[in-house]
Amino acid sequence: MEKQKQILVKKNKYWLSEIGAMFFQYQVGYQVYDYSSEANLVKQGVDLFVLNKQNIPTYVLVEGNTLPFDKLYFPIMDNDKPSRLMSSEADFVLFYDINQSDISLIDLPLLQEKINYNFTKGAWKSYKLVEKGSQKGIQVSKDDEIIKESLNVYKLKPQLFDKAVKIYDFRISKKLVNEPKALETSRQ
Repeated sequence: MEKQKQILVKKNKYWLSEIGAMFFQYQVGYQVYDYSSEANLVKQGVDLFVLNKQNIPTYVLVEGNTLPFDKLYFPIMDNDKPSRLMSSEADFVLFYDINQSDISLIDLPLLQEKINYNFTKGAWKSYKLVEKGSQKGIQVSKDDEIIKESLNVYKLKPQLFDKAVKIYDFRISKKLVNEPKALETSRQ
């Protein structure tokens, strides 16, 4: 019987970056560096520094995606300022469907360009503006033609999915009783 590799996750105040780091390290096999919330790159909208097998660096923004899971929520404004998604300097955005096994990965500069273009041209005028706390954004179907070509969806391996659920349960679920804002998924 093959011995299973223990999944180690570096604790970070931003629990979603823990899940993103775990995905890149244990499922994709890349080196990952997770930033603390005080890092300058976090202020520029970067949560993870990922080195692929050829040591090419990539910056990743990590976001959480809640119900409905067949759509992605794109926060556009946060407290009447551009959201982290819209102002991030990252190369990719990773969306984790909360307590699901799906990870969605999108080229972020392309997504930002598509959001800006489709809002000015009215292609997404049929989408209602959604408010989540201090954020305003849109929910776009994962099958929407506008994002479909740039969207990659992955399933977490069962062992990683179990660990992601444990991270959520430990860091968020148990705190909901005392801290109503604990589910917030964006770094401030």
